[in-house]
Amino acid sequence: MDTSVRSRFQKNCCPLAEEVHDLLAKVTTSSLFMEFSTRLEARRVVRTVRFRRGSSIFFQDVSRGYTDKEPIVHLRELAKVGRVGYMGRMVMLEKDLLEALHGDFVALITQQLSSRQSAWVEKVLETHYRAMEANQDPGLSSGYLCDIHLGSGTTKLMYMKHACDARACSGCQEQTINVTGIGYGRGELQKFIFSATSENMNADIISILCPHLDLKCLFGLTAAYPQWSRLIFRHITKKMPCVELEVRKGVEWELHWRVGKLNSDSFGNVEYYQDEMEKLPKSVWMYLPFDLMNITKVVIIQDSLSSFPEELYSVLAKITTAVLYFEYGSVSEARKILQTISFQSGPNVAIIGLSDEKDEELILPWDRLANFSRLERFGFMVSMSKELLAALDSDHTLLSMDHSLPVPVTCWVEKLVEAYLDRQGNQVRCLRRGAAGYELVKAGKGDAIVHSGVRRHIHFHEYSNENLMLNELKIAIVVQNIQ
Repeated sequence: MDTSVRSRFQKNCCPLAEEVHDLLAKVTTSSLFMEFSTRLEARRVVRTVRFRRGSSIFFQDVSRGYTDKEPIVHLRELAKVGRVGYMGRMVMLEKDLLEALHGDFVALITQQLSSRQSAWVEKVLETHYRAMEANQDPGLSSGYLCDIHLGSGTTKLMYMKHACDARACSGCQEQTINVTGIGYGRGELQKFIFSATSENMNADIISILCPHLDLKCLFGLTAAYPQWSRLIFRHITKKMPCVELEVRKGVEWELHWRVGKLNSDSFGNVEYYQDEMEKLPKSVWMYLPFDLMNITKVVIIQDSLSSFPEELYSVLAKITTAVLYFEYGSVSEARKILQTISFQSGPNVAIIGLSDEKDEELILPWDRLANFSRLERFGFMVSMSKELLAALDSDHTLLSMDHSLPVPVTCWVEKLVEAYLDRQGNQVRCLRRGAAGYELVKAGKGDAIVHSGVRRHIHFHEYSNENLMLNELKIAIVVQNIQ
């Protein structure tokens, strides 16, 4: 029988009955999960159960009030176990981490640690090194430590107990330890530690662990084991049905987000778990399945002096959103961004141009405009002629303008509309023109389309144009497809 064992000891520290130990002695499993408040009982259980080769074990230590002087288990006793995980308070897991550090070739990877958590890991490493020095380990003098920064809070520290050349090193059994900070529990920092004796991850342990982890830890797990990202994300979606993303430039390009849930009391409104956006480490960008997320809003802000990195395009290619707010400084890069990102049906899009450069091509694939619910376009008048002409190309178009628009803007709009009508010839009929605006209908559609209620409404708003020259005038256009 292929058995997966889950045990949860009572928090009143009652020992397991002998009948339970007798039952466990008959069990052979490939996956063991233990939540316990007595390390002595956990130690007895793990020595009672038999394991298949490549098995996974996860210990969730909720014990308090004392410090254990021994690890739960010596890893050398688990010859068939491929992966052991620990979760608990730092003070309780010190001996377990020291035990995991024993090996000929150890790689320690830390992710998302606070300063106190990092100090704790460094203290444990120093204790381990001094113990080896005190024992006069013959391989110590030729060992080495290599600190590799992977960026965004991720560090890989490698230790080799004995010196060996490249060929010998390639044959070494690497023992990998992943340490991820979880957060705070009743004033005491907690740790989530993966200790591995092989690089083969068992899917069973993922299914066991994920229900017990918060969002930050789940995404840390995704970064550590990208091959299981889809499996992990099934648990993430249960905790974060809605996501808002923001791309902005600091010292380097940063990706921020916040997660929430749909408010059941009001249609379409999102109740976010936090007020402020949280920065996503760059090391996890490529491992998050954005294509599976319900992304309710994307904000992209680019100044005129920056360009988007390729890894950002890779992220945006996975995104499908209902709302986009986009400020751009480069027309060519803006066009590429708008061709990369995907939209849900009937999206609301706002595009703000900070560049006055003239462009011979449309910044937005306007064949997609028919699927938009609302498009707000802000920018310099001289750079938007082609976009207005493309927006006019609809079966039934209503165009209106604010009476407060500057005269040069009004003349510019009227000139473009007349140019469009001249170009279309008999293909477009103008039903109404004047100070209030225009109403255009394509020929052959008949009066039925006028009364159907399906139309495109283009409205020009007043924009900030104080003390600007003619070629610096800005316009604000709202395009709505009304059903």
